[in-house]
Amino acid sequence: MHRPVPADAGTSSAAGDAPGAGGDDFALYGDTYGTLLVDATTRLPLTLWEGRDADQLGRWLREHPGVEVACRDGSLTYRQGITSGAPDAVQVSDRFHL
Repeated sequence: MHRPVPADAGTSSAAGDAPGAGGDDFALYGDTYGTLLVDATTRLPLTLWEGRDADQLGRWLREHPGVEVACRDGSLTYRQGITSGAPDAVQVSDRFHL
């Protein structure tokens, strides 16, 4: 399914108001991966970066407080990043990863 992305998606105001965020990795090419964070309510992208790094995820969550629910896969990396960046957030597996 294709969804159009509004011009203001991913701006700091959109990212700061997301009570729920979902993150997952994807292959860019070969052994190079990226991480995508999505607002769990609007399903719009919040940010995108190269790599699968717990420190980077934790830093982003600290810079954007207010995430109460974090959807993720079973990755230890994302668990550590969420725990360090949003320790009070409830971590859940989205239905795609069950």
